[in-house]
Amino acid sequence: TYMKIIDTTDGHVTDFQARNAWGGVAQVGLEYRITKHIGVFVDVKKFIVRTSATGYLGPAPVHAAVRLDPLVTTAGVAFRF
Repeated sequence: TYMKIIDTTDGHVTDFQARNAWGGVAQVGLEYRITKHIGVFVDVKKFIVRTSATGYLGPAPVHAAVRLDPLVTTAGVAFRF
């Protein structure tokens, strides 16, 4: 997966810069058809993306290593025509 940073602002850190980054994703899902036209599904995704950010807190330079690892789940009902 690719993380694109759209906006980098902070109330206290000046010249704040966060870098775009590539990462990995693992996914598993299941769909079960109840009838010919109706089914249910569930899907789980685990994202792992690492990036870094820099800026200045007053006159002092700051650097942060950031790990984003959300677990995203979806479930729903599917209708087929």
